[in-house]
Amino acid sequence: MRIRNDSGFSLLEIMIAIVIAAAVTGIIIVGVLGAHRIDTQSQEMREASNLAEEKIEQLRRLNFGSIDSGADSVGQFYRVWTVTEISNKPRIKQLELIIKWHDSKDRLHTTTYNTTFYRNAYPYKS
Repeated sequence: MRIRNDSGFSLLEIMIAIVIAAAVTGIIIVGVLGAHRIDTQSQEMREASNLAEEKIEQLRRLNFGSIDSGADSVGQFYRVWTVTEISNKPRIKQLELIIKWHDSKDRLHTTTYNTTFYRNAYPYKS
């Protein structure tokens, strides 16, 4: 009579462990790639916000009469600003600033900022 030794792993147990490890690895990879995509989008939005703030402050430093519409490009970002003088209130101008860019998959992103300029509202200019 022979005594059977069951102390090792069978081929089936090893294959099940490999499948489970592959599934867990796949889930981790998908999570890391998703986190990277979100981080990249967040960086692009931060940069767009910084460019908007920069342009708005640049326009604020101008004399009220010099604040006008325009457009420019900064790196991958395209900025368009439209200045509208309110006709019934000649001391007020409204600004709409649109920033557009394409991501790494060539998808268009757009963000819009609005603000108002008042003549003689800022003490550091005339």
